[in-house]
Amino acid sequence: MAVDAKTVKELRRVSGAGMMECKKALDETGGDLDAALKHLREQGVKVAAKKASRQANEGLVYSYIHGVGNSAFLWRSTARPTSWPARKPSRSSASRWQCT
Repeated sequence: MAVDAKTVKELRRVSGAGMMECKKALDETGGDLDAALKHLREQGVKVAAKKASRQANEGLVYSYIHGVGNSAFLWRSTARPTSWPARKPSRSSASRWQCT
């Protein structure tokens, strides 16, 4: 069954999902808007459960103490070990910039 653009647009407005995800959900549910919304929610739960097991245990801590010592700032930045920000050399300069 071909799904028209108005139905996809309505599902995108309601769910906030991407166009292709909405189109696929509508195709799988035969164009039923409520069933497609339920399908998108189930898919979202599966994706969230898959990502929940990831740990952000790489990163750095940067501290900044103002000149006279009456104020300080502590910045913690974490990322997954396989993520490119965890290995990026400019990460410390970005943390320093956030603190000042």
